[in-house]
Amino acid sequence: MIRHPASFRDPSGYISSADGELYRIILPAYFSEYDRLRQSGLYARLVERGWLVPHREVRRDQTQIVMQPTALAFISYPCEWCFEALKRAALLHLQICLLAIEHDMILKDASAYNVQFIGNKPIFIDTLSFTHYRDGTPWYAFGQFCRQFIAPLLLMKYRSLALGKISHSFIDGIPLDVASKILPWQTCLSPFILLNIHLHSRNITRANQGSRDIHLAKQSLLNLFNYTAAYLKRLTYGKQKSHWSNYRQMMNYAPAALREKIEVVRCWSREIKARRIWDVGGNDGYIAQQVASDTELIINTDCDPIAIDRSFRDHPRLLSLHIDLANPTPAYGYANREREAFIDRIRQAKIDCIFALAVLHHLTLTAACSFSMLAELFAQLGSYLVVEYVDRQDSWAATMLAQMRDNSRFFVSYRRDNFEQEFQKSFTILKTHEVSGSFRTLYLMQRKSQQRRQHQ
Repeated sequence: MIRHPASFRDPSGYISSADGELYRIILPAYFSEYDRLRQSGLYARLVERGWLVPHREVRRDQTQIVMQPTALAFISYPCEWCFEALKRAALLHLQICLLAIEHDMILKDASAYNVQFIGNKPIFIDTLSFTHYRDGTPWYAFGQFCRQFIAPLLLMKYRSLALGKISHSFIDGIPLDVASKILPWQTCLSPFILLNIHLHSRNITRANQGSRDIHLAKQSLLNLFNYTAAYLKRLTYGKQKSHWSNYRQMMNYAPAALREKIEVVRCWSREIKARRIWDVGGNDGYIAQQVASDTELIINTDCDPIAIDRSFRDHPRLLSLHIDLANPTPAYGYANREREAFIDRIRQAKIDCIFALAVLHHLTLTAACSFSMLAELFAQLGSYLVVEYVDRQDSWAATMLAQMRDNSRFFVSYRRDNFEQEFQKSFTILKTHEVSGSFRTLYLMQRKSQQRRQHQ
């Protein structure tokens, strides 16, 4: 077995892999807590409610317990989550704690990385996070919970949804003194924020100067969980707006053309029997949702945090992530190996079909990615490609070119013949469809290496 590079922080055990399968290794120091989790009935109740990834025991001896958790289709990180996703992950922690205390257990940590999503439903993945609860003890993970969940949610609410991305720079959670300085002074008028961010950050400084035991009655702890959950349930990001958050109301072609476009995409997806789809720049997920019933995984990504938040809330089957393809999540953490790059995770997900609808002109004209660069990238990540070419005569493409003024002369290569020529180096064009009443053309392409395998 090969130990996973992200699994080194917990002395209770670690994740390993063998022959493409993941296993969780439990060390003797955690045996009693693991047995309590199973024998108390807590594990069964968590799995029954869909709150914890189920597992099966493979082997047990005096040196280790080997178990195999149910595999998830895709792993995402908190810096890729929208506001609502982070909020639901936080509430799941609190729900689990309330249930665990009924079985004299509690979570020993509150890492956002212990949660993943199946569609828009959060699920806890770390079976080794449960520990014995002793009456009178506080929840020692509450400080981590504030750093990993409360602080980023408040920054997203009071400053900008885009600040969810800074979780990438603070793998252990946003330091509370940093959050306290960034938040507006008016937040001191909120008892919840004053207590859990501003005063909490000062208390941490004092606590570092000397330790003392804290006694917290069980009922007080339950009150803390319920009070925090009630606050988070009411938390919203207000009336923040973005340029692309109302994309379908801004379209420069008729609703009938949109319906035509959706029907073509749906028919092509069924024709190639796509089970795993990645929608690049899918905005609010409206088009991806139309084909969701025939798939096992649809990842919808977009650089607009409000559009992705709407996609997450409105479309339960989509895994909606805040990703800018021109600057996707890099590898990070210890030795840049603890957390994998988004592109590497997409590659491992074995995507059948990539949707690149109404996004190519943004990547080329705004991010200056050439057709050849995009063709090479998509060919690495998906077997089929449904891509939309937006002609220079389209009003949006024309506006983008006009805004470049003198620099627009550098984009003379943005032509349909050049697009086809560059993409045909990596793909075979199977079908085309010109969308009625627009300057847009849909293409169904198949990766050439995929064709060669099919013919062998």
